[in-house]
Amino acid sequence: MNIMRSSDYGIYIEFANRAYDKVEVHIDYFYAEDKVTASQNNPEDSTFTLDTKNYMKKFWHCLSDEDIPLGFRLTVTIHGKEYPMSRPYLLSDTLSTTLSRNRFYLKELGCVMLISYGTRLIPIDEEGRMEGRAYYRFEFYEAAKLRFGVMNDYHFGCDNVGDQTNKAIKIASLKYRPEFIVMPGDLLHNPTPPKTRIKKWDDYRDIWTKFIDPLEWRNIPVADGFGNHDLWEGVGATDVKKKIQNRNEDRWNGLKPGYNFKVWDTQYPNKKATKFNENQYHYLWETKLYDGDEIVEVFGIMLNNVPTWEDKEDLQDNEHKKDTYGYGALKCLEEILAKHIGPREHHVVVLLFFHINYACDQNSDIEGNPERWWNYCQKSKLRDVLNRNKDTTFVAFFGHEHDDNIKKQILYTGPRTDSKNKTEYFGYRCAKSKDTPRLNFVDLELTGTAGKHKLDITVSWIKVNDIEKGNKNEGTDIVKDTIALEKEKEKE
Repeated sequence: MNIMRSSDYGIYIEFANRAYDKVEVHIDYFYAEDKVTASQNNPEDSTFTLDTKNYMKKFWHCLSDEDIPLGFRLTVTIHGKEYPMSRPYLLSDTLSTTLSRNRFYLKELGCVMLISYGTRLIPIDEEGRMEGRAYYRFEFYEAAKLRFGVMNDYHFGCDNVGDQTNKAIKIASLKYRPEFIVMPGDLLHNPTPPKTRIKKWDDYRDIWTKFIDPLEWRNIPVADGFGNHDLWEGVGATDVKKKIQNRNEDRWNGLKPGYNFKVWDTQYPNKKATKFNENQYHYLWETKLYDGDEIVEVFGIMLNNVPTWEDKEDLQDNEHKKDTYGYGALKCLEEILAKHIGPREHHVVVLLFFHINYACDQNSDIEGNPERWWNYCQKSKLRDVLNRNKDTTFVAFFGHEHDDNIKKQILYTGPRTDSKNKTEYFGYRCAKSKDTPRLNFVDLELTGTAGKHKLDITVSWIKVNDIEKGNKNEGTDIVKDTIALEKEKEKE
């Protein structure tokens, strides 16, 4: 990401309506340290409407101006309900070199307001970060809904080469854009590029600078994980895993726009990780869905290549024998479920992200060896871990098999000809990005009434190049499922 110097030092305040036909916002600036509102000094456009056509509004305050306010308060109106917010927002808070990102549930409006601020954000359409500029961003989402993205099998360095900022801008320009994006493996095509390409090393290996950073500076956190292509022996295997570790460390330090990302430390599960061993390639994050007083806790867990207990050599590939390693992913999952998530008052939905898919025993590249990528013994161990958490709903998302559609898959612990091997656990093999970047939309919605809530899941995809600015874009190849949340906890 380029960082440019600017002669204009100041602060952006940006508002975005991500879900509603209309959101009305009123800003009251204050100029005195006692934070008393001085409405007479408000600009003419301090009251405005965010609708389906004009869903964003941006203000600029130059720090060199004599009449720059100290801060402001907000009043938000949705569906005719007005909600004055008592909290004052100070412009000085945005000058932090770390990034703060918090979701607030406005129960009276049925709305979640995502507030982000710091110097590590940029306007959607700017090419690079401007030194000396800070940001306040307010985004409005429906509380009962969550949209995130999946971009699997990007294979950077194959068809997707060089700067990808234009693709990041397209994704960021969506009105109803994903709150975060997960990239579950095969980030790179060849971690070690051919000698003929050595002069353009970054164009073929640095997906982080070329694509992921441009997304994150536009406030779309990316949960990245490695797949079998990323684990090829040599410099690639070392560098990609180390990059995941370094990014997790940056998230802890507030240098990346993490979505409450937490590195799992097996020795100190409730504290910040102080070292990064093989288990700390894996990490989790959390959010919530709301419907009145009803709350569903949603956890995402990045398990990288494959959720196995033991590492397994790929005997079918003499050149890259180690590319089916799990790096303790299943052990990590078991500990997260037992020690961090555990029994809760509210219903829990756990989203599992990894690279090798549930139906890998049917893939076209197995050459008569259905257990090449993930053997039945290890799949049985995953089933056993999930079975010990019957009060939790599990949904998996993965890639590996290159196809330009979405397919629901069931976890089998043995040959599919025997129905006894079929489990209740399912997931979605998402559309690949290898030939051209595809954004898979995953929409979760809490529906129903008290005691009879359901979780609606809709998965679709769109080619990134086909995204139109502001378009909601439901995507194509839509797959829908509904899960009854029958095991809801009774309120104490």
